[in-house]
Amino acid sequence: MLSEEIKQQIESCKTKKQVMEILKRNNIKIIRDNSDEVGCFSVWIDELTRIYKPMHRNMKVQTWRTISMSYSGVPVFFG
Repeated sequence: MLSEEIKQQIESCKTKKQVMEILKRNNIKIIRDNSDEVGCFSVWIDELTRIYKPMHRNMKVQTWRTISMSYSGVPVFFG
């Protein structure tokens, strides 16, 4: 999990090199690099945290969370 300070530093970056320097300085390892698949900078630093570069913007830190899906019994599509 990233601290708010590190997150702000990353989100102010414009290039991959800047992000990599911040990660190296804070001893944060990349577990998966999807940049080639996606076509832009996209790395995962743990199973729930992704750093990526949207088109024409600064870097973004995206945090996912697990949820449990439960069936309500109410149909939502009528064919």
